[in-house]
Amino acid sequence: MGALFLFFVLFATKENKVVLLLILSMIASVVVQHILLTPAMISLGRMIDFLPPDAPSRIRSQFWVLHSFYWGMELTKWVLGLVLGARLIAHRSGRSGNAGQQFNLVDKANHRHVNGL
Repeated sequence: MGALFLFFVLFATKENKVVLLLILSMIASVVVQHILLTPAMISLGRMIDFLPPDAPSRIRSQFWVLHSFYWGMELTKWVLGLVLGARLIAHRSGRSGNAGQQFNLVDKANHRHVNGL
């Protein structure tokens, strides 16, 4: 979905490079989470399953470091999404402010009604 949104913004709108950079940053964080962090956390979690709960271990501390990094990336994605949404909303409202000035009135006798009345 992120790639579709990127292509939509890239080809169907006139957004600036900051918006595209925000979208690319969000997609990159998803890729890092999916390819690097999730498999590492799963393998460490499987190893932790067989450790005694009270025993300190290097594996458990590595898992919590990865877990913290994962949630830091989630928080970063949320912040980027909120900034992206705010920029799109602010840019959208600023663009429609001069729409009334770009409207050309047709004031001719034969253009008053569609049905000719």
